[in-house]
Amino acid sequence: MTIRNPYIQSRIVVPAVILLFMLAYLATAIGMGPLFLDGGVSNENFFPVMLVIVGMPLALKLLFDNAKEIKKETAEKGFVPGKLHKTPLILSGVTALFIACYVLIGFLPAAFIYVYLFLLFFDDKLRQPIRKLVYAALITAVVYVLYAVVFNIHF
Repeated sequence: MTIRNPYIQSRIVVPAVILLFMLAYLATAIGMGPLFLDGGVSNENFFPVMLVIVGMPLALKLLFDNAKEIKKETAEKGFVPGKLHKTPLILSGVTALFIACYVLIGFLPAAFIYVYLFLLFFDDKLRQPIRKLVYAALITAVVYVLYAVVFNIHF
């Protein structure tokens, strides 16, 4: 697919998509309840809210810096049509699937599916799916221990 507009590039589209997903992530996290439980223990939505608080300003800065850079490049040498890369859109879709699954089926199954899909996606050849299942289970277990034991976030 050929890009005909200088602002429809991965440098602009990816931060914009990230911002949209962060807004959806924030809305979902806020809908889960308070950030802290009684006794000052953080709730399951604490991490998503903190991620949005840090990530949104960074994504906005990236978006505006890239827009300025594209405007400058286009003014200097004109626009050269290019190709649209689908990888960021696919990864954003997998992340949206994780958020939807998290709300519907809970953290552990959603995290397992999310990690497994990422392992499959970044493998140039679909090989050893059983090994990827084991790796996904191990990664999910480590993340769960970090949340539940280290950060004391309960699901």
